[in-house]
Amino acid sequence: MHLNLIVSSPAPTRFMVSTVFGLLVSIVLLSALHAPGQTVILREDFEGVFPGDWMVGDADFDGDDAYWDDVYLPLFGSPSVRTDWAGYCAGTGYGGTQFSPEYQDDMLGIMAKTIDLRGYSSATLTFWQIVPDIESGVDACFVAIDQTDVYARSSPLASWTQQTINLTPYVGATHTLSFQFYSDFSVTAEGWYLDDIVVTGVGSVTPPQLTNPAWSQGNFTVSLSTQTGFTYYLEATDTLNPISWTTVQTAPGTGGVLQLTDSTASPQSRFYRVRVE
Repeated sequence: MHLNLIVSSPAPTRFMVSTVFGLLVSIVLLSALHAPGQTVILREDFEGVFPGDWMVGDADFDGDDAYWDDVYLPLFGSPSVRTDWAGYCAGTGYGGTQFSPEYQDDMLGIMAKTIDLRGYSSATLTFWQIVPDIESGVDACFVAIDQTDVYARSSPLASWTQQTINLTPYVGATHTLSFQFYSDFSVTAEGWYLDDIVVTGVGSVTPPQLTNPAWSQGNFTVSLSTQTGFTYYLEATDTLNPISWTTVQTAPGTGGVLQLTDSTASPQSRFYRVRVE
């Protein structure tokens, strides 16, 4: 029985042959067949349950509480309807009326969430925003990573506009992403709306080290080193030049060694590869 293990990784091509349980096992390391590309780390379009796992609240203890919530734009506020639902800085606790809402005095409305940027070589935040009216130069919109502001605005924005922020300086660790709306003790306006918040990352993967490929009683196993932030796929085919591969096991990287198994192995030629995304 011949087991050919083809492993997808960015490593240079090399070839070695070893014997496992008396079977000839060919291990071929190739250039990446499926190199890790852009991964969506976070997506919030306000079309589902909100706040979900976002943390929301008003951190200013003066004045009336007001903070982020989703609102139904066809029946709320002044923005044109880009999508049905959007996030509004004072969706909970706003003043005025449903069709002419205002944020409150003495407000620090926060919407925050943890993002895991480990295992990425670069990361980007994009979001759509509109600010129909604001007390310019006083009240303000902020985006922060932990305690560092990465974006600020204190002037109206008349139409929906996409904003892009480079988060690459923060890759390699877990951080808190927050959207914060600040108002002082006087003068209110409509404030800040958000939609389609997306954080993407581009992976940086180390070629997995493969050890102990073995076949026994219908099971093929192989051990491999892994990284957090990536998913590892053991794939198989019964032909040397396959049109497609069958995924036989999937496992998230742990930062340690994993064992992947094909429990459908049979006494015939079968080819394997490990794909990383």
